[in-house]
Amino acid sequence: MTINTLRACLIGGIVLLSACSDRDTSTPTPARQGGEQAAAIPEQTTTETGAPSAQPQEGASPVAGTAGEAPSVVETAPETATDTREEMLKLARSSGCLSCHQLDKPLVGPTWNDVAKKYRPEKNARMILIGSIHNGSRGKWGRMSMPAQSPRVTDTNIERLADFILSLAGQDNS
Repeated sequence: MTINTLRACLIGGIVLLSACSDRDTSTPTPARQGGEQAAAIPEQTTTETGAPSAQPQEGASPVAGTAGEAPSVVETAPETATDTREEMLKLARSSGCLSCHQLDKPLVGPTWNDVAKKYRPEKNARMILIGSIHNGSRGKWGRMSMPAQSPRVTDTNIERLADFILSLAGQDNS
């Protein structure tokens, strides 16, 4: 592991911790009351073309780093007909996406430009990406896992983020 990889992981972890520290932990959740963790990462499956599938698998393992807490839901203003780049970056920031992802610079996760380039050619690219954001994923971009973002981020906002990410394919986003 190179020093740059270690540095990126450390910075990503610090940013993620600071983003998570703003959560309200005063409300009891099943996990805090001795229940099982609700969030899970799906096992890796592929479509006919070899692309990762968005379908969650039974027996998926718990998300690392959730510490048994049920995430709070990220709400934003109702969806408009056309989301601007600034609105989508604001949503991504408030949803915690930018703790691990940037448009053109790798952090903990892949750049959104790379995600757009990889999935845009797929016939069901939108559903694959929505599934990855909603359910989490592992093994698609190396050894790093992405935790499930639902129910903390609403389904509508997950769809908006997926559409925004796919719209980046072929653009200069530096």
